[in-house]
Amino acid sequence: MKSLGFALEATSITKKGMNKILGQKLKFQRENLGFSQRFVAEFLGVSPSFVSKIELGVTDLRVSFLIQMVNLYDISYDELFKYAMTTQENRINALKTAETKLRSCKDENTNLRAKLISIYQEQK
Repeated sequence: MKSLGFALEATSITKKGMNKILGQKLKFQRENLGFSQRFVAEFLGVSPSFVSKIELGVTDLRVSFLIQMVNLYDISYDELFKYAMTTQENRINALKTAETKLRSCKDENTNLRAKLISIYQEQK
């Protein structure tokens, strides 16, 4: 199995966020290997549109498909999930930093600041 070299960081993560990050990582691995969605779909016994939905994070990834994809892509579970959690943690930290900076903005930027803080809070 290939190691991706990402560090694990503890974080809280939503199911939707995890699906999206895992989907992006699986797409990245698929493209790096030169596999088409059709090839992966045939391997899994599903439609190419289902593979697309997995990669977009709009459908839950069943464990049976995850096992098959991890084996096909030659990536360890640890590395796949470490990457996903680290990515989400980095995103949360960036949003927290942005919120802190926005809260210190002058009143002329109140509307923009309020909108960005709202977006940040939705991402939590």
